[in-house]
Amino acid sequence: MIEVGLSARYVRTAAGQAEIGGRTLGLSRAARNLLLVINASKTAQEWLQALQGVSSEDLAYLLELGLLAPDATPSAPVVSPEQMAWQALSKRIDAATYDQLYTALTAQAKAQLGVMKGYRLVLELEKADGVEGLRKLALQFASEVKASRGMGAVQELYRLLA
Repeated sequence: MIEVGLSARYVRTAAGQAEIGGRTLGLSRAARNLLLVINASKTAQEWLQALQGVSSEDLAYLLELGLLAPDATPSAPVVSPEQMAWQALSKRIDAATYDQLYTALTAQAKAQLGVMKGYRLVLELEKADGVEGLRKLALQFASEVKASRGMGAVQELYRLLA
């Protein structure tokens, strides 16, 4: 019998797809149910837990028959919406001009950080060394706002840099 990796993801082969339509092999109800629903969206373990009466032996049998095969597509890393928003903000900061960064940061300083911290940020902006210095300050500002007020508050900076 074939070794079944329960943490692996499996997909139907062309033979598996043909078996769904043809029903030529006379699969058990459990094996047929597994063949009908399995795809690479879940691991084998997750599918076995989700389907009542299906065991790893059913999975091994489908693999032996060549109806299923390990998924060969590399799985994309899972990126949270917050990470995606942060990446988009970073790209927008990198693409912004000196004037855009200066205007957006001075407009947001007091509103997002409060009077004292906002004033300090404006002083830092005045001392910044060109557009690269402003980009560094913008990322620091965004990190501080994210930590204190959440990612939603950072989205205002994103909007201002458009």
